[in-house]
Amino acid sequence: IADALEVWGRVGGFQVILKILAMREPMVAPEMVATLLEISKGCITLLDGTFRTQYSRELPQCALDYLLALPSGELRRLSRRTWHSIVLAVKPYMIEAARHGGMTVGEKIETFQLDFALRHLESPFLDQRIVGINDVKLFVTSANENERYQRQSTS
Repeated sequence: IADALEVWGRVGGFQVILKILAMREPMVAPEMVATLLEISKGCITLLDGTFRTQYSRELPQCALDYLLALPSGELRRLSRRTWHSIVLAVKPYMIEAARHGGMTVGEKIETFQLDFALRHLESPFLDQRIVGINDVKLFVTSANENERYQRQSTS
């Protein structure tokens, strides 16, 4: 596997993944992105240290930017399962990036969740705005529960 990964890297395969995520016209289907990221998730432990650090910073941001850039119609068709798969697939890369400074994984995911809720709120479709409102409500409820838990554990 390591030899195949080395060849993949030499021919620019990792950069192709970043380019696919950055494409806006035509955008790659979210289900395809989820599959591509799911496959690449298993590679992180096999990557060279310096490259792993750099790629671990770039890939999660590109993947989350991809989701935030989806056109309103595509966002409307996007299933929770698919966007959740994309976020989970880049989580190991977020963990690796957090080891080398920057936001923690929790902070990065929370920031994305709020940005994604805002993206839904800005949608021209009523059902998507309702999704955004519900997401904000869930986020606030979760934050309140975390705060209450922290207060109880320190008392």
